[in-house]
Amino acid sequence: MEYKRKVDKRLIPTCNIMGVDIAAINMEWLVRYLEKNISELKGDYICVSNVHTTVISYEDAVYCAIQNGGLMAIPDGGPLSTVGKKRGHKNMERTTGPSLMGEIFEISAKKGYRHYFYGSKKETLELLYQKLISNYPGIQIAGMYSPPFRALTKDEDIYGNADKYKTRIMEEYARAFYREMQFIDPISKSIKGFFRILRCCDDRTGLDYTVP
Repeated sequence: MEYKRKVDKRLIPTCNIMGVDIAAINMEWLVRYLEKNISELKGDYICVSNVHTTVISYEDAVYCAIQNGGLMAIPDGGPLSTVGKKRGHKNMERTTGPSLMGEIFEISAKKGYRHYFYGSKKETLELLYQKLISNYPGIQIAGMYSPPFRALTKDEDIYGNADKYKTRIMEEYARAFYREMQFIDPISKSIKGFFRILRCCDDRTGLDYTVP
């Protein structure tokens, strides 16, 4: 079934940088938007974009379509927000994945939003779990899954694994370059139908860049 977006993406201000529509926003705006519209975002996704992903998008039309196909591509990289400001988006600021997730975890612990974590090593997920329950009392972890770093079989497909958890938010953790070069097609298909936020590393939550 083709996904039909429930919010009007055109209302999100953007700055086109090398073909990618980077959201011309700041963290306050982003958190307020997500909290207000979270019930309408199921099935959608956000890309946490930086200079590297923007250059890859410039060179690869398929990957560019993924960046532009989500709800928004937020400016994780400082140079992106700097370019946006120089182009007249005065309120545009760097909105890093780690900072966003910290904000979302705070809200989730208070409102009971459930999270499902996908990607990285099993050891990293276990460390993440311990840090989350310690730093965000009351947070609900619906499940975690560390997939093999290759194309998935039908039994390994995350769609069948995560759907049963009825989670409100799904996070995908994978090293950006490895995902871009190897997993664009399998991952985009596997987690279709879930609200996902793509990001990488944060000492606060215990994530790392390690790829087995």
